[in-house]
Amino acid sequence: GPTEDLITSGELLSYMIQGSGSFTVDYLNSVLEVRDYNGINDPHIQRLLNAVKRFNDEERILLLKFITTFTRIPSSVVNSSFHIQVDKLPVPYGQSPDDMLPTASTCFYRLHWPPYTNDAAAYRQLHTAIVFCQTMEIS
Repeated sequence: GPTEDLITSGELLSYMIQGSGSFTVDYLNSVLEVRDYNGINDPHIQRLLNAVKRFNDEERILLLKFITTFTRIPSSVVNSSFHIQVDKLPVPYGQSPDDMLPTASTCFYRLHWPPYTNDAAAYRQLHTAIVFCQTMEIS
């Protein structure tokens, strides 16, 4: 009926303007632009995706905020070229990548990802970074 049409068009309008409030690993995979690693199938990038698979919706939004400052995925209507870059965070001599936190350049939607040696370290360090590291806030 007419009410359902309004709800549907209201939801559609909200999505077109605000984007989506949640995202999946498949979506992340589709917008990921890998630098410095050997593409999406590189074991280090797979560790990133495996970590994100373990996240709940709230943690995935924290990840998005950590990398971009956004709390919603940009609508493809507003930003059809949205992508997230991942590059290798260099490991200082004598340090283990498993002890490093990932960092981000929010202006460039870029995640600087250490070459973690296992899934457990990748998950632990990424989760620590998104929960405890502050990003630039836009008020």
